Amino acid sequence: MNAGPVATRGAGAPAGGARAVHKRMMMAWMLALFFGVASYGMARTASQLVPHPHALEELSYYPSGAHLGVATLGHSESAADIAWLRAVQYYGGHRFTDNRFVRMEHVFDILTSLSPGFLPAYEFGSFALAQEGGDFPAAERLMLKGLEANPRSGRLAISPSPPASRTPLPWRAASPPSPSSNPGISRWRMSFGARSR
Repeated sequence: MNAGPVATRGAGAPAGGARAVHKRMMMAWMLALFFGVASYGMARTASQLVPHPHALEELSYYPSGAHLGVATLGHSESAADIAWLRAVQYYGGHRFTDNRFVRMEHVFDILTSLSPGFLPAYEFGSFALAQEGGDFPAAERLMLKGLEANPRSGRLAISPSPPASRTPLPWRAASPPSPSSNPGISRWRMSFGARSR
């Protein structure tokens, strides 16, 4: 006899629960629609009010190399790889458009600060700064930074530096490093001698 009222109560419970779930879903969809429209409106207003970036500001938020090594948490070589890709993109992007390399020294300074032993960055950076950018003092600074960071590098010591045509660099007047101080120098010296004849 008690089964009748329990069955009636059980049959009514799912209908009330379904209505509550339906009501919550409708409220969630209405809130999602409201916030979506509000976000679109804010983005549209911001795009009209906030000034658009100019060509020279493309690397305005590129970090300084002074404290970037600490910020990489011991992965400065990985960050240098990313900086190398960015440097090549920066060079290529401006090489094919406007030939203005305003921030190239900054890009290569960060790259070489993250990885001081990455010799191609000094070679390519000084070449690009001098030949393409026309900034001979910046090319000289980059090459001297490379020689200071890699004093035993025969490769940097004999690399044909673009600024040499304007001002002689200190290592041009000095006697060349001896092969006994660095065994790699003789190989590079012979290679350079063969290329320059």
